[in-house]
Amino acid sequence: DPTTTGDGDGDPTTTGDGDGDPTTTGDGDGDPTTGDGDGDPTTAGDGDGDPTTAGDGDGDGDVCGDGAITGTETCDGTELNGETCMSQGFFGGTLACNTTCDGFDTTNCTTSPGCGDDMVMGQEVCDGTDLDGEDCASLGFDTGTLACLPGCAAFDTSACEYTCGNDSADGPEVCDGTDLDGQDCTDLGFTGGTLACATTCDAFDTTACTGGPTCGDGTVDAPEVCDGTEFGGQDCTDFGFDDGTLACNTTCDAIDTTGCNYTCGNNSADGTEVCDGTDLNGQDCTDLGFSGGTLGCATDCTDYDTSACTNMMNNISSFKLTSIAVREPHFFLSLADFFFSCPGCTDITDDPVSCSTIFGTFGTDAVNVLLGDQICGDENTDNLYDLSTILHFTNLDPLTGGASATLQIEENAACAFDGGCALTDCAPGSDPAPSTTWETDLVGSSCLTVNTAFIGEDNNGTPYAPAADEPAAACYFMPNTIPALTIPFGTTPLTLRDARASATYTPQGDANPTGLVTGLIEGFLTQQDAIGIVVADDPAVVTLDQLLPGRTDSCGAGDGRDDNNGVTGWWFYVNFEASAVNYTGTVP
Repeated sequence: DPTTTGDGDGDPTTTGDGDGDPTTTGDGDGDPTTGDGDGDPTTAGDGDGDPTTAGDGDGDGDVCGDGAITGTETCDGTELNGETCMSQGFFGGTLACNTTCDGFDTTNCTTSPGCGDDMVMGQEVCDGTDLDGEDCASLGFDTGTLACLPGCAAFDTSACEYTCGNDSADGPEVCDGTDLDGQDCTDLGFTGGTLACATTCDAFDTTACTGGPTCGDGTVDAPEVCDGTEFGGQDCTDFGFDDGTLACNTTCDAIDTTGCNYTCGNNSADGTEVCDGTDLNGQDCTDLGFSGGTLGCATDCTDYDTSACTNMMNNISSFKLTSIAVREPHFFLSLADFFFSCPGCTDITDDPVSCSTIFGTFGTDAVNVLLGDQICGDENTDNLYDLSTILHFTNLDPLTGGASATLQIEENAACAFDGGCALTDCAPGSDPAPSTTWETDLVGSSCLTVNTAFIGEDNNGTPYAPAADEPAAACYFMPNTIPALTIPFGTTPLTLRDARASATYTPQGDANPTGLVTGLIEGFLTQQDAIGIVVADDPAVVTLDQLLPGRTDSCGAGDGRDDNNGVTGWWFYVNFEASAVNYTGTVP
């Protein structure tokens, strides 16, 4: 019926999709000013070919499952945008992303044992309808309904509101009625007039301001930085790009460079390019761990071409950590703090503790046992050790006293599991972390020793046992401290400040030692770092500093904390051993 408004009705005088009239609003009508599929990338429409405008089929889409958060995705795979179970209102556990990437999966997040009984107990902030006397107003909102998050560890304020129209700019409000947050027309680039607030409180109303610029008139007037296609004489090259097209945002206060490009192949490494032709950013084969050769650049400029580099793996001796044990300080846990019928203060450094309750069995294995299980185990049965830390020595010379060379520590290597901790084959892992590098004396007549001033005592007033072993010559030794050294410690590695390390070669007198024994690491863990490390989340959240003597709620006797140049924390002494491995590939 051509007399009615409709899709494809053949009547160009009515508004309709596909009616052939470019003067009316309609999808596919041939008018590039408005409509889906109209071929105009400057308007919002589906299928217009422009990834910067809203619309499906324009070449810009969210791909759920690619591990990258794009568009409207809340999360994607293991990329959780910094969120954790605790930030979602739970006491701990492992947060995941749901299969559609539009929300989180909290199945493996943990709550307190009594969460859900509508009674606030223990560490609970709230529990169901029991809000512990709080409401939206007490939390700084104007009105609304307060609720409790499912984990009982935080409030749900999503239904709390700030009231727009009460002449008080609160929360996210830009302004509210007569409350303009101290702003007037001149603050917004006008010469005068009367500033007002939008009825939605999310923007200023400048219609009564005078003497200001008009965004959209194609003329750049201060404080505008662009207007339409005018950019003050600038183009992409002024922003460091090679070519492309600039765009101006809708408020004329920012230039959009997403349409600018770097040209791969012009022998100039620009922007995100790793290299470009002959421009290798000052790098050569030796900077990438090779002994020599000719470095090249990949044709897409995203990586180096090392095919003509000479491999130097024969000059690198690699050792995998096979044991690690903390000797100072010790860790203390009292299960009686959570269940009165459970054991009291227990030194869990080398001994386990457990307790059966009506809620189940709670406890932990010894700290050093847990560390050993990770280094020598394959819990996820992927035929790789769960934790592989490699020490790489360049030009190792264990027979020449005072020789100095480079030592690199690589985390997250991929080492083949052989059922024990013997010699194995290793290579860079699938997600390798950059190795830490420092200079070290490879052979010393004196090695690292324990500073007795840092030794603590157990709850009986005697020094910790067993004491830390000290390496003997011939050993490698770091005569100077390094700012930070990361050592394996469960899922959250420890960062030790002002660290040093040393170990004895075995067998002695051999130019190609097969192992490092009586290794010793000295380093300082700040109390602030310890507070940020969660070591348990069931039956309650426990941070590392709660297990170390010194906090008021720690059951360890005395104040075992140390001082390091005015910073409070604990000096650590850690023993380790390592075995030589066959390492293939380039050290990260």
